[in-house]
Amino acid sequence: MKKTLFLSSVILIFCLTNHVNSHGQVEPSSVSTVISGEMLHQQGLQYLGLQDFANLRLDGVKQGGEKTGNSTIYNINSSYGYNVADNINVRGRLNLGHVGFSPDTLDGSQSQTEFIAGIGASYIQPLGNSVLFIGGDIGGGSYSWKNDIGGGSGSEDKADLIEYSLGVKYPFLFNDGNSFAVYANYLAEKETFDDGEIDFSGLNFGFGLYNFNTNDRFDICHKGDGSSFSDGHYQQGDYGIGGNSGLNVPIGTTTDRFDFDGSTFESEDALTNIRFQYNALYYVSEGLGIRGDLNYSLSKLCDPDSDASFSNSILLVNAGAQYHIDAVCPSFYGFGTVGAGTTGFTNTTSSGDENSDSQGLFQYSIGVGDFYFIAPNLALNPELYYNGIMQGDGDSKLSNSGLALRLGFTAFLDY
Repeated sequence: MKKTLFLSSVILIFCLTNHVNSHGQVEPSSVSTVISGEMLHQQGLQYLGLQDFANLRLDGVKQGGEKTGNSTIYNINSSYGYNVADNINVRGRLNLGHVGFSPDTLDGSQSQTEFIAGIGASYIQPLGNSVLFIGGDIGGGSYSWKNDIGGGSGSEDKADLIEYSLGVKYPFLFNDGNSFAVYANYLAEKETFDDGEIDFSGLNFGFGLYNFNTNDRFDICHKGDGSSFSDGHYQQGDYGIGGNSGLNVPIGTTTDRFDFDGSTFESEDALTNIRFQYNALYYVSEGLGIRGDLNYSLSKLCDPDSDASFSNSILLVNAGAQYHIDAVCPSFYGFGTVGAGTTGFTNTTSSGDENSDSQGLFQYSIGVGDFYFIAPNLALNPELYYNGIMQGDGDSKLSNSGLALRLGFTAFLDY
């Protein structure tokens, strides 16, 4: 029976509340089917996009060393595909993000929320040792922004979102079921406000982490041999990749059209976005792993009729360790990380004058986590931790710190 990612995730959360010392207590299961590239077009095959399913942060915010308020950040992301027949794939995705801030000394709050859901379909063409997905997606949703800090009616804005894409995707399997899939497509997006609209169209390419499996290889609640999927991991030389690892690069044109005082104003810019993230785990001895992640993003707007441009970027590198606590459960671990980076902007006018600024970043986290294996070499990875990030220095120093909850995936390699 087909399971949607939403339903599976609800079951997973329920199972986690009943999961006590189950890892490593049964004999390894014998999985009869090994996922290979030649199987990816067959009916019944399904895949999960392995980006973090859910994140929640509850932070206290300080400016210049003094607390100014509290922020709440959460997001939910899911993507799921299923081959309804040989060579035919259908899929769906859901994205919800929210950022909110409430000051300590003033009434009101500021918030921004975005929601989008989409569906798609592809024809699957066997190609070499893998397959080529050829198809498209369409999605819609909403965006809202509100600021009523200081009381009164404040200000707010809302927009309807719609997007579609046509393109190809090619997965490279690096072990039983786990793969990096490279993609390229034509992407069009529109945000429609009460007084105008913003359009983007252009090419979009990159890669992401996916897990391909069949229904009989999942053991969500560990009623069978699912817990033994964890056997053999956490040993010296074992290597895992975090589900958020990937690259996304949209390159195209963005057009703003807005009505003001009876007139319509329009501007057009060339837009380039680069978002890259890679997080990995390597065990240097039994139960002791070194973990790290690299995050980089760059956004640049250029006026095609002049030399004017604006760009901003963030680079952050984290490193740390985690240690499995057998007394609790072989899969349970404590961890700590520290990291540093930089964020900045560059603004160039049409006359060639340039203004830029950059600030240093420092981040740390300490907490606990668990690996809950749901398929061979694939684990759901919940973590609860205290996180802090600081930007700048002196009176302009901005810091956020507080509790965070993450529910993601880790794909283990077993060369």
